[in-house]
Amino acid sequence: MEINGFKFRYINSQCYEFILPNGKHIVTDPYISVENLHGFRKFSVDEIEQCDYILLTHTHFDHTTDIGYLSKKFNPKLFVGDNACVELAKYSKAELGMFYPISNMQTYELADFKLTAVRGKHFPMKGDYEMGLHIAEDLVPNHGELNVIGSIDTYDFCITLNNNVRIMFVSGFDDLDNINTIAREFRPNVVIRHTAGCWTGYHCAELISKFNAQLALPNHHDNLYNGKWGKTMDDFTKEIQDGLRDLNCDTQFLNPEPYQWYTVSLGIS
Repeated sequence: MEINGFKFRYINSQCYEFILPNGKHIVTDPYISVENLHGFRKFSVDEIEQCDYILLTHTHFDHTTDIGYLSKKFNPKLFVGDNACVELAKYSKAELGMFYPISNMQTYELADFKLTAVRGKHFPMKGDYEMGLHIAEDLVPNHGELNVIGSIDTYDFCITLNNNVRIMFVSGFDDLDNINTIAREFRPNVVIRHTAGCWTGYHCAELISKFNAQLALPNHHDNLYNGKWGKTMDDFTKEIQDGLRDLNCDTQFLNPEPYQWYTVSLGIS
C-alpha cells in the first residue's frame, strides 16, 4: 500500500513543478523558455498545464523569465521578497493582486499548504550596482534592477503540505548556519539544495546531511550539464551519494531526469 505524498519534475535552473495531493500546482523560479536546454529535448512553457502558485527565491533573470506568461495564463499567487515586488510587477505586467510579499520568517497559512520564508544569501556576486544592471541585458532587456535586487535579496522556503509532508527549498551560499538551525526544528522529509559545481561532491553531501531528510534533490545544477565545471552531473551525483554513505547519512540523493514526473509517497509492505 502506498500513501501518495506529491509529484514533481525538474525543469531548469531552480525551476521545479510540484503537484500537491489535491491537484494544485506549485512552480518555483520559472526559467523555462530557453533554447537547447541541457542538450535535452526542447521544453516549452506551454507544457505547464496548471500553475496555482509561484515561489521565487530571488529575481535574477534565470529565475523570472516566464513569470509574465504564467501570470497571464493562470493568475497564480506569487510569493517574492518584498524588496522586489514593485520592480517585478513593472517588469512582468502581472496583476497586482497576485503578489504576496515575503520577509524573513514570515509564514503564510494557505488552503493548500503552509509556507515559511527564510532569508538566505546568494553566492557572492562580482561587481557593483552598475555592473549588476547590465547582467545578461542582451538576453533579457529591462531586467537590470531585478538582477541587482536578486544578488542581494534571497529566500529559502519551508513548505508543509496538508498531509504533513515537509519540503525545504534551500539555495545559495553556505556561510549562514541559521537555515540548519531552522531545519532541526522543521525536520524536512525532502530537501532541495543548491548543488554548485564549484563545490566538491563531498562538501555537497556534508551540507545535505545537516537536514536529516529522507530524500535530497539538487537545484541550479544546470551548469553541470553544460560542462562549465569540467564534470558531469552523473559523476557529481555519485560523489554526493558516496559522500552521504561515508558520513553514515541515510538521506537518499536523487538526480531527477529533466521534465520527467516523479511521485514521492509513503509505502507500507
